[in-house]
Amino acid sequence: MSGPGKWIVVKFSEDEMLINCATIDQTLNDDGGNFLLLNARRAEPRYRIPPSKLRRRLDHHKARNMLVADLNVCEEGKNLSSLTSPSGFDLATAHFADGTESSARLLVGDNGNNSMTRRCLFEGGT
Repeated sequence: MSGPGKWIVVKFSEDEMLINCATIDQTLNDDGGNFLLLNARRAEPRYRIPPSKLRRRLDHHKARNMLVADLNVCEEGKNLSSLTSPSGFDLATAHFADGTESSARLLVGDNGNNSMTRRCLFEGGT
């Protein structure tokens, strides 16, 4: 119950606290508007994402630093050429243009709107 003189105690998980630390401006987390993804060719809304308490606007650099803080390996500046995942295994392997490869249970491709990761995962992905 809330009101004058009443307290609500909310316990955040460590992950939620880290995500909140990466937000651009925490007051923006409470906005009530739709988040629009635009079709750049026609300058028209392609998707309208309704307000949500779960949506966060993250600073790219803070979020990246948070994600790689406890990792053993972070491959940066690599150009992905293909992804493979042998059946029966929990690993995915990223094959890079320089001939190297990296296998892991989780691979994150942060390569924007011209995503090679998306093209590798989804036939015809754009």
